[in-house]
Amino acid sequence: MHLFEYNTLFYLSFHALAFVLLFVSVMGIPGQPDETKTHIKLLLKIWNVLLLIAWKGLYALAIAGVAAFFFHYDTIGKILSCISLGIGLALFITVVAYYSSQTK
Repeated sequence: MHLFEYNTLFYLSFHALAFVLLFVSVMGIPGQPDETKTHIKLLLKIWNVLLLIAWKGLYALAIAGVAAFFFHYDTIGKILSCISLGIGLALFITVVAYYSSQTK
C-alpha cells in the first residue's frame, strides 16, 4: 500500500512531531506573565494566534495530508506535512522565547 512506503511515513511523521510540539507548548506558560514588558506582550499575542491556528488547523492538515498521500498526490502531501511541522515549530519556538525572556 502506498501509505506504508518509507518516504510517505517520513512525511507523515512530521504531523506526529507537530502534534507533540503542540502538546508540549500547550502545557502552558506557568505563573502570571509580566505584562509590563512589551516583548512579553508581543510573544503572548503571537503565542495566542499560533495556538488558535495549531489547535484548529493541525487536525485538518493531518487528515488532508493522509488523504493526499492515499490518493497519490505526493507533492501536496509533502507540502501539508511541512506546513504542519512549521506551525508546530513556530509555536514551540514562541514558548521557548517566552521562557528565555522571563528569566532575564
